Amino acid sequence: MFWKMAAMGQLSMAFYTLFLLVTYMRPGEGLQLRRGDLIPPAPGVLTCWSILLFPQERVAASKTLAKDDSLTVDPCWMKWWEKVLPELARGDAKQRVWKFSYAEFVPVFKAAATTIGLPSLVPYQARHSGASIDSAGKHRSLPEIQRRGRWKTLASVQRYERHAQLGKSAHSLLVRQRLLFQYALEHLEDLVFGRLLPGQLPTL
Repeated sequence: MFWKMAAMGQLSMAFYTLFLLVTYMRPGEGLQLRRGDLIPPAPGVLTCWSILLFPQERVAASKTLAKDDSLTVDPCWMKWWEKVLPELARGDAKQRVWKFSYAEFVPVFKAAATTIGLPSLVPYQARHSGASIDSAGKHRSLPEIQRRGRWKTLASVQRYERHAQLGKSAHSLLVRQRLLFQYALEHLEDLVFGRLLPGQLPTL
């Protein structure tokens, strides 16, 4: 998805899609973020980047009625995010991180999804996919996933233990899709830092 959005000239939307994946944020939540909500590491306080969610003085409470909530941006399977976050935070602290609306984002997302042969994919699935990746890779425990996703009950995240279902979904893909997606993942860092161009992604 990132490669295809970048090829469409929508690099900011490509980064936003990855951002939803690594933070489990709901699409509408992510679009409310201001640059000042991205908090860099601080010696003795924060060891990694953090996000301030629903600041009391600015926005309404979350779906679970939480204000001044926070989460860390620490995808252990994508360490290079630490180099991207300073760029997202650069500038006026009151400016929105993402300059587009949800209505503008969805058509680009759907076009990219159709191009890779997954036309039924929707943005909200990034939230659940991030949790599934962390569970399947044993990057986080279910209670940790629950806190990160701000789900009220552990029962809400039990689905992410079902690795067999995740495997079934993977095997439902065509062989050429699996090979393409694996290539895209392995070379994503090269694309992000300009060592490869979007047009260098093999075709399906």
